[in-house]
Order: sequence, then structure tokens, then C-alpha cells
Amino acid sequence: MLFPSQTLCWGPRLLALTLLAGWPSVGITTEVEPITQIGVIRAMAKEAAAAAVPVRVRGAVIAAEVNSLVIHDGTAGLFVHGVPGPVPAFGREVIVEGVTDPGEFAPVIRAERITDIGAREVEPLVIARLEDLETGRLDCQWVEVEGWVRSAQAVPPTEHCYTAYAVLSAGDTRLNLMFTQTSIAEVQAWVGSRVRLRARCGHFFNSHGQHYGTRLVVPHSGTVVVLEPALPRESVPLTRIDSLMRYAPEEPTHGRVHIRGIVTYLRGEAELYVQQEQRGVFVQRVDRTPLAIGDSVDVVGFVRRGLYSPEVEDATTGRLGAGEGMRPRAVSVEEARAADGELLQLEGMVLDNFRSPEAVVLTLKGPGAPFTATLARDELLAPLPATGSRVQLTGVVRVISTPAIGAAYPWRPNSFELRLRTAADLVVLEVPPIGLAVWVFGAATALTTAALLVSGVLWWKSKARLREQNRQRIAREAEFAAMMKERMRLAREIHDSLAQGYTAISIQLEMAKHKLPPGAAGAQDHLETARGLVRESLVEARRSIAGWRQGLLSNADFHAELRRVSESLLRDTGIEFHCVLDGNVARLGADAEVELLRIATEAMTNAVKHARARHVHVTYREQADFGEMQVRDDGVGLPAGAPAAAGFGLRGMHERAQRLNGHLVVTGEPGLGTRVVIRLPLLA
Repeated sequence: MLFPSQTLCWGPRLLALTLLAGWPSVGITTEVEPITQIGVIRAMAKEAAAAAVPVRVRGAVIAAEVNSLVIHDGTAGLFVHGVPGPVPAFGREVIVEGVTDPGEFAPVIRAERITDIGAREVEPLVIARLEDLETGRLDCQWVEVEGWVRSAQAVPPTEHCYTAYAVLSAGDTRLNLMFTQTSIAEVQAWVGSRVRLRARCGHFFNSHGQHYGTRLVVPHSGTVVVLEPALPRESVPLTRIDSLMRYAPEEPTHGRVHIRGIVTYLRGEAELYVQQEQRGVFVQRVDRTPLAIGDSVDVVGFVRRGLYSPEVEDATTGRLGAGEGMRPRAVSVEEARAADGELLQLEGMVLDNFRSPEAVVLTLKGPGAPFTATLARDELLAPLPATGSRVQLTGVVRVISTPAIGAAYPWRPNSFELRLRTAADLVVLEVPPIGLAVWVFGAATALTTAALLVSGVLWWKSKARLREQNRQRIAREAEFAAMMKERMRLAREIHDSLAQGYTAISIQLEMAKHKLPPGAAGAQDHLETARGLVRESLVEARRSIAGWRQGLLSNADFHAELRRVSESLLRDTGIEFHCVLDGNVARLGADAEVELLRIATEAMTNAVKHARARHVHVTYREQADFGEMQVRDDGVGLPAGAPAAAGFGLRGMHERAQRLNGHLVVTGEPGLGTRVVIRLPLLA
């Protein structure tokens, strides 16, 4: 735990150390005061810890391993590596001097000197629930927990630091325990006991620094207190398999159980099925007692809820002898559906077969729904039964799908798998007749041929449609090129004749005005009016020339034109202009592009003259068959009760949209701004 006062004190120092770690040496020697709080080191960033900051911390050893240890100062723990000389034992108080190191996933200390100053006991952090240890934040913490010891195993010879493994459980949570000084016999004596223990919490992190597991390291048996001792294995009451987890208000439905039966299935060394009369149960064991199918076996373990039936886990087994074996019960497929864990014999017709990396898988059909049968790959089965064969199967039922919550009949499984034990569990009763095989082959061939023909016809039609679309596109492009050529010609003609004529007339009128006698005021007024009309006609001619010369714009050109218009209209108004284009404006056609520019110009003009807006946004987006432009402002909006098509040039915008088979909508409320939306169809 890092106290706030420590954070405030060390925050500037850590920042300075980080800067010094990356600053080039200039011959200046700086004495850095060593860190004395473990919490401060744990809070360091990886870059700061890599700077080898001096440390001098004091704490108790809560774990000691080869050349390393974990110390705890009463608030937090920290891993120390590179211990010089002998490693202090658990419970010793030490002073560790060294430097920080970034570690694999959290800061650690690289020791340079360790001083043993006596014995010290650390108060643990009490953990109420085992799942609270799965946060990934308690690494190297000294904790106290309670739970049930579920299993115990000796460690492999390669693990020199540990003497035994065990599993601690509380509710649905399980944690691995590692013992450093306690013998395997003593740990096994705790199996089935409820204990309170103190241990060092250790987390596992992957190569990306993400937490994926937790274990507790118990230093010695003195940190374990038995709260409820376990019964010896032979004293656990014997229970019938068919009574596991049955409703019994006076007895718990979970806990340690003792069952006996016949081994009906084995998979590897850890998984088996045990059956007593007509009820079987899946067992996951931790011991490696040699067993064979048909053996009579004694099982002591912990019952858990399986997918459909109870299961026994963390079990130990004892071979009672070679039994007479278990005779399979012959049933229908529908009866087998509810016989989870039982050795059965049933018949079916093979619908499909294949070999997976783990097993041979058969799909079969009997009266009712299909089901699957599996046989481990190490049990050779060659050749596989042909499709259409009628077979007899012997195996153990395992329910693989149960009804959903809220189903009308939740006690009836959806599907099951029949686990065969050896190749002898599959007997071919009847191979498919030649006629049937030929019929199946012919039907498959006919279906494949028909599918190929249909695919060929669809491909040919698709190619023809693409050719026609390409021809139409080329024709449209040629037509458009001719239209643009004629427009350019007319624009040149207007520019060279009409526009220049207007310019000459304007000049002549100006000259005539200056030659009038001073008393001809009426004539001067008429000349000024005529000159104004000429100027307006000239502006309109130039506008028409610009429109005719306008070709298909790219998005960049369209955006640039909008930007040019906005700069012209919004200059010195304080209004900010924003533009976002999502789609290809050229797909609307040249006429539509020009009209969109004019509508945007009119809308921005209204925003300047009437809206008193601060921002104007122009957006364009493309849908499946139309393009949509929006011009919106954050001004005063439309007057209450005013028709959307009246005033401010809105009627002209509607008329432009109608000429292009488009749709324009103007909306706005007082104080909420105005929005102009126009939708135009895309060219084919």
C-alpha cells in the first residue's frame, strides 16, 4: 500500500530521477537520497525503475529462494534478486541496500548488500474471498485466507524450491498452493480439511504484461491452522453414485465423497468413468494408480455440478481388483439421451465419418435426432465404416448440450456423444447395398453438376450485365465529353463576343457621361442606369461562362470551391466555416455539382445576412442511391410560424433541387439555427 504522504514526498524525486536517467553525462555528480519505502518503489514507472535508483529498505523476509527473496515492510512486499552470500531465512528482519530494476512486470530490487538485524513477524492482509486475489494487484503481499484443501501432489524432481503442490478452494474459486518446507505427507494429511493459512501471494503475467493466474507460496507448516480436520480416506462415508447431489434438506449436496464401482472408460491417466449398477459418473483424478477397463475401483474426491450430471474432481483412486466388467445396456437412441455417464449399446446408420487430430468422429442416425460417436485416435479404426452402414456401438454416454434456461422441458438433454473405448466397440451389422451406394453417388454427382451449371449460368449473366454496364458507361462518358466540348465552345463564344461587347458598351457609356454639359442632369441619370444594367449583364455572362466551364469536380476541387466561396462570403463576419465530405461528389453529375455550390452559397448568404450565426457547417455524405448535402448554422433559426419555403431565397433553392429530381428540406426553430438538407440521385 502506498500512503498519500509518501506519494507527495517522492513524486518530484521520481520525476527528477527519470529526467536524470535520460540526460547525457556532463561530468556532474549528483548524490541521490536512497528510497526507503517499498510502496514508493512499487509505484515507480518502468523507465524510472530502469534508472538504477539507490534504495535502502527494511522489512521481514516472507519468502526465500535461490539467490532471491521477498521482503515485506508492513504495508507491501517486493521481490529482491541477486542476493549476495547466504539468503536470509523466513521471518528474519533485514536491511536491503541496492538499486531499482524494472523487473519482468513490476519494479524489483537488485541487491548489493543485505544486513540481518533479527527476527520479525509481519501482520498479514486478511482476504475474505479467494476471488479477491485474482485482481493482479497483490503480488508479493503477505495474506491470510481460508478454504478447503482439495488435493495434494508431490513436485517433479526439477522443482528444487518446492516440496508439494495443493489446491485450495472456497465456493467456486480454486487457487494453487506451493509449499517450500512442508513434506508431501503432511500436505496430503490436510486434504479434505478446512484451513486458515498465511502465504505470499504471487501473480503470473503473460509476455504482454497481462495477469492470467495466481498462486500462494506457503513457507512452512507453522503458517497453516486446521479449522476443521479431514476424515481419513478410509473413514469418508461410502456413497452410492445415484445419490450424489440428490435433494436432501438435512445434508449438504457438495463436499468430499467416497464411491465405488467399475471402470467403464479411461482416457489418459486423469479421466475415467465409474459405474455402479445403472448410474455412472465422470471422475477427474490426481493420482496415477494403474487402472484398466473392468477394474473395481475405490474413489475419494469432491463432488461438483457438471453440465448435466454430478462429477467428481480432485479424486484419488484405489484398485480393489479385476472385476467382472460391466455389461452394456441395450437401449434406443432416445433412451440414451438421458443416460449420462452410463455404458450403453445402441444401433444407428452412419451419416458421415472423419478423422480429427484427437479422435475418429462418426455422425449417426437412429430413431430420433442424430448423434455422434468418438474414438480416440490411438485406438486404430481402419477402414472407417462407409456412409449408409448400419452399426452397433458400445460406449459411455456424455451429454454435450442441455436445454436453454426457460425451456419447457429442462430435464431433457438436447444432444449427446457416445464415447467408444476401443475399436471393438464398433460392429458393422450391415453395409449399404451397391444400389444404395450408387444412388448416393449418383445423387451427389447430380447435385454437384446442377450446382456447377447454375453457377455457370449466373457467372455468364453476371459477365453480360457487366459488359452492358461498361458499354453504357462508355456511351455516357462520350456523351458527356461531347457536351463539355460544346459548353466550352459556347463559353468561348460568349467570352469573345457578348462579354467583350458588354465591356465596350460600359466604357462608351462612361465616356458619354463625361462629355454631357453640366446642366444635363436627367441624361446623366439615364446613362448611369444604363451602365448599371450593363454591369449586371456582364456579371451574369461571366457567371454563365464559369458554370459552362465547370466539369466534374473531385472532392478536393469541390471542397476548394466551397472554401473559396465561404472565404468570399464570410470574410470579416467572424463566422467559422467547417466542411466534411464523405463520398464522391462527381457521382451526382456536373449540373448537380454546380447547383450544390449555388445552394450552399445561398444558404451561407442567408447565414450572413439574417441568421447572426457563429458557425456554418457543410457536410456531404453518400448513401446507397443518393447523395446528401447539409448546410447548417447555429444562428437565430427561422421565425416561429414562418413557412420553410418562404423568404431568404429559399424558394430558389427548392426550384434548383426540383430541376435535378432532388428533394430539399429547410428546418429551423427560433434560437436553434437553420438546417438546409438536399438529396440528389446518384448517376447509374
